[in-house]
Amino acid sequence: LFSEDGMISGFASEKQSLGRRMVKAFMILNNEMTGRYIKAHNENFIGRVNNGPAPDRLDRMVKRLKELSITILDDDILDNMFFSGLLRKNYANDRRRSNIEHEILRGIDLGQAEYRGEGHYAMGIEGPVVWSSSPIRRYLDIVHQRLLGRILGIHKGPVFEGDETEAGWQDLVNDCNLYERQTRDLQGRALYAYGIEHLGRLQDERVAAQIINYSPENGMAIRVENCPLTFDIPPSDLKAAYRLNKDRTGGYDPETGITFNFGDWIDITIRKADPLEGVLSIDLHENDRLSSKAKLIPSRYRFSKGKKAKVYSRDLKYTDCVATIVDPSTTQFKINIHLKKGDQEWLLLRQYMPRTSFRPAGNGAVKMYSIADKPARLYEPGDQIVVRVGQTRQGKIHAVQMTLKDPPEAKSQKQQRTVRCFEELGAALG
Repeated sequence: LFSEDGMISGFASEKQSLGRRMVKAFMILNNEMTGRYIKAHNENFIGRVNNGPAPDRLDRMVKRLKELSITILDDDILDNMFFSGLLRKNYANDRRRSNIEHEILRGIDLGQAEYRGEGHYAMGIEGPVVWSSSPIRRYLDIVHQRLLGRILGIHKGPVFEGDETEAGWQDLVNDCNLYERQTRDLQGRALYAYGIEHLGRLQDERVAAQIINYSPENGMAIRVENCPLTFDIPPSDLKAAYRLNKDRTGGYDPETGITFNFGDWIDITIRKADPLEGVLSIDLHENDRLSSKAKLIPSRYRFSKGKKAKVYSRDLKYTDCVATIVDPSTTQFKINIHLKKGDQEWLLLRQYMPRTSFRPAGNGAVKMYSIADKPARLYEPGDQIVVRVGQTRQGKIHAVQMTLKDPPEAKSQKQQRTVRCFEELGAALG
């Protein structure tokens, strides 16, 4: 929500009008019918697959919904229709509906693209469902519209820029899933930044927050009213060492007898909100009995949980380093990173490489194709690249990402490769 001066004034769940629900239903129906039609004509396609929550995630989701006083019986069939019914029953109650939506989204996988994949739990579709209803904003919609055109005899060209082999389709799937993950991560980080910026305008004001969860190991998770952010309060910042009650629906302080239940609303006072650091400092109150000055850290930025040491993105120092490729492949690069303290081996996975597609080039080399209109890059064992290395304060490497910067020796690498090509050509000509 925006104020008259263009500043963020709050957040609210988007309510679906009858017209919007009808359009959404027709788009889903179109995607399902298109998938069935393409499969019936023995054409390749990229399915939108959602396998549903794993048993442990489903159990955790049901437990948290019960903590919000949602009635779930043992003989209930926990399919997509059941969870849709929960949202419809609580449509008029914004607080309750937003809490239910939050727990469902945490429990159900958002799905991904899969070569000839079928089945979508959230939509209740068992057969193939594809992206095809919006070719003006998604590339996969264009691909499937071209497939329809080929079946109907009105499209004679390729359906995508690449080889229409199984390997080519799989490369397209990998690229689409990578871009989707990056987009979701960017959206999540932007949402946290906007949310903290909004809370910064409520400095020294008392606002309501809801207790979502608590554990002695990870502390208390709360959600601020009219703000879609969930924050973790570390146990060290709480006033007391609370324990979980027997049915694990709340906690209590054995010394004072103070109790709370998940879903309870408490008061907090905003003391400091810094969107650049991703930190929110508050005074936490519960009926004026429980108070603590806490430093909240968005749970999205947490890299590790449990007994492992917590490392946050802002605690890392990032530097650009030169690395030598030891063994390149289409899914990962084995590299040696040249640091001041010495070389260190690292396995650079696909998700930490640029938005590109890798294909074998023979002799242990791979070619990298960028989505931009640029010539392909050839990477061979022994070549040098520039990587962005995130190190902890103790100097331990925690994150490595490949860049497209040219190392200082890039020109000599190209010259050596050119000389080698001419030598091979001369030997072939005799």
